[in-house]
Amino acid sequence: MSNPLSFFRKNQKVLLAVFGVALMIVFTVGGIVGNSGQQAPEVTNDVVVRMKGETIRESDLQRKRMDRTAVIQFLLGLHQVAVDRGATPRQFGQSIDGIPTSIADVSLVETEVLVNEAEKQGFFVTDDYALHYLDTFCSGVVTRDQFSGILKQATSGRYSQSQFLNALRWELTAVVQRGAFFNGILPSTPGQAWDYYQRLNRRVAIAAVPFAASEYVSQVSEPSSGEIRELYEKGKDQFQRNGFAEPGFRRRPKVAIEYIKVDLQPELERQMAAITPQQVQDYYDTHKEQFLEISLPSDDLIDSLEGDSDDSADDSVEDNASSTVEETEATESTPDSESQPSENTEEASDSPGESDSSLIQDFSTLPASFQEEDSAAADDASDTLEDQVEEVTESVEPETDASELADQDQADSTETADDLTEDTAAETQTDDADTSTETDSTESDSAAGDNQDAEASETPDQDTVDQDTAAGTDDETNILDDLPDAPGPVVSAPRYKPLSEVEEDIRRDIASPLARTEVDRIRREASGKMKEYFGEYLMWANSPDKDEKDQPSPPSLSTIAAASDALTAGKVPLVDAQELMDVDRTTKTARYEIAQAFTTDGVFFAQAIFEPGLRNYHAGEIKGMDADTEFLYWKTDSEDGYVPTLEQCREEVIQVAKQQKALELAQKAAEEARNKVKASGKTLSEYFADMPNKTVVDSGLFSWMNSGGMAYGMQPQISQVPGVEYAGNDFMASVFALSDQQIGTAVNNPETVVYLVQVTQEETDPDKLRQSFLEFGLPPEVTIIGIQDLQRRFQYWWTSEVQGELGLTWERAADN
Repeated sequence: MSNPLSFFRKNQKVLLAVFGVALMIVFTVGGIVGNSGQQAPEVTNDVVVRMKGETIRESDLQRKRMDRTAVIQFLLGLHQVAVDRGATPRQFGQSIDGIPTSIADVSLVETEVLVNEAEKQGFFVTDDYALHYLDTFCSGVVTRDQFSGILKQATSGRYSQSQFLNALRWELTAVVQRGAFFNGILPSTPGQAWDYYQRLNRRVAIAAVPFAASEYVSQVSEPSSGEIRELYEKGKDQFQRNGFAEPGFRRRPKVAIEYIKVDLQPELERQMAAITPQQVQDYYDTHKEQFLEISLPSDDLIDSLEGDSDDSADDSVEDNASSTVEETEATESTPDSESQPSENTEEASDSPGESDSSLIQDFSTLPASFQEEDSAAADDASDTLEDQVEEVTESVEPETDASELADQDQADSTETADDLTEDTAAETQTDDADTSTETDSTESDSAAGDNQDAEASETPDQDTVDQDTAAGTDDETNILDDLPDAPGPVVSAPRYKPLSEVEEDIRRDIASPLARTEVDRIRREASGKMKEYFGEYLMWANSPDKDEKDQPSPPSLSTIAAASDALTAGKVPLVDAQELMDVDRTTKTARYEIAQAFTTDGVFFAQAIFEPGLRNYHAGEIKGMDADTEFLYWKTDSEDGYVPTLEQCREEVIQVAKQQKALELAQKAAEEARNKVKASGKTLSEYFADMPNKTVVDSGLFSWMNSGGMAYGMQPQISQVPGVEYAGNDFMASVFALSDQQIGTAVNNPETVVYLVQVTQEETDPDKLRQSFLEFGLPPEVTIIGIQDLQRRFQYWWTSEVQGELGLTWERAADN
């Protein structure tokens, strides 16, 4: 029987052609038939933005979004080719040479407005300017003939050269127009530079009395319908931001969260309590090296090494040696004096030795470089002593050859310096024995008497001391015996911290891996129950008869957490991102502890939980702010963001309107109080001392701005003023316009409180500060502050002047 597939193998080309035509017919006709009973979807092209004389529709935004994407992709491709050919790599962030990388609605509309402003001023970018920009962008290593190939690859052939140049000229026109606003060197004038310099370096302290606008709301009349409508239109498309005065009524997305906090500490404490004393002892014996006690050099010792420390050490040793020589000579010249020379000789011998021994013991704990310096100083001191010994031995009447004795003494001294492990007393006996072989019997008897004197000195007796002094008056070896030994390094035995001092650390080291293993097991069990439910939830949510079935009940996280004291359950009601990150004003801590948790790539939980597409009851895990905490969580409910109607937020609009009018009353009250305080001749604190309804805040010293840790990549920022909530630039400008002891008023940034302030202390002398500014010039922080200031001015120009003059309004919520 023939293979049934042989027919297909013989006629496969014909059959493939037939099947291909059939498939085209099926898809074409089937599509028509399938949609014949349905209305074609309506493609809307609504107006998104209205301005004076112009509207921007959805199609306009989409075209501009595609144009920007093409420009960014081409520039990135051109940059990569340039780098491959030797150009210097460049860093790109939220913009490329001022061209924004964002394709959000707000960014696109801002660019369109800037282009319109440029055209009104008669400015436009030519194709030649755009091509010259590309030449500069690629550092000239890519020719213009090669641009078309890069464009084709970057846009998949969807853009012609003329289309691309139009899109690029549109972007560059906005860049140049924006640059005109920032034109000039930053800061642009000496006066501005001096202003920014003072913001960083001038420090004052103030006394402040708050006049809250909320205290005067009851005195404000109801706003008119026109005022309500005007305020609503101003803030309906903006989010309300903490610490800012601009009204915002747009609603942010919200989520509700349940979580389980996993804490290692309870289990760690339990495991530590179970560690036996024997386990602690065994660990201590096995890991003793990690408890080595490291002695740092004392401050006095370090000070002795600075400056001329080496010279002073040499001088000290030389002074001791000189005093020994002088006392010995005095003993020889006054033989009738018996007790005093002996005491002086003993003192001269002991004192330097004790000093040197203590010094060497301290130096043994110093770094190697310090020990080398000390060794060199000791060698110099030894050489000095040897020179003085030679001078002394030459001045004494020798019974033997003086040069021979000096050579022997020098050899003995060198031997003592080199051999640091031999006993000093043994060396002395060896020296005496060597000397006796080179002298006559009389000298041997004298040397023997000296040895006996040395032994007798261990138990001092006055008669013995007198006898020793008389016997050794004319003996040269007494001089050598009294000289201090050459200093050398002393190696001390290592010292370890006592067990009682490190017992708690040992218990923690032993218990930590045990506790972590147990807590990981507990966490996996809890997480497994949450993941198991998420699978059930997905099956229900994706089932075709979902509406006919009830949602399966989720497990109680409180019940799961009750299984172990390492677990704690918690909830967060429906909140937006700003509410989730809110800080309690009293305790200054996060209102919701899980908000401070963060992902492995540094994204805070308050951002991660609002990730688009995150399903309800999707079990997640995230690290806590503390190293030993984690969170298991899921989202239980959510609400999309939206722009409310006036009726939906009327009460909120009315409250904002009253708050603004109440602020005017608070300012008036603060000014009246200012005049009364000035007339009284009292300080602010003295005037309000007997008024319990007014609290005087003492700020302490602060500057307008601080450096913000620029060494760590942080920019300068406005300083926080103790006792003042949300002190912004306007508040700082009002305060720093006052001189010492002067009284004025300042409003916080959200314009909710007016402060009556008095400068109570001026830390920096203005003349000295000005001299420092002239001598040292502008630090980098000053330039950054200038840029920040111009950015704020640009934002104000954009929001207050441009949008106001153009009457720019959004017909739908803008994508930010």
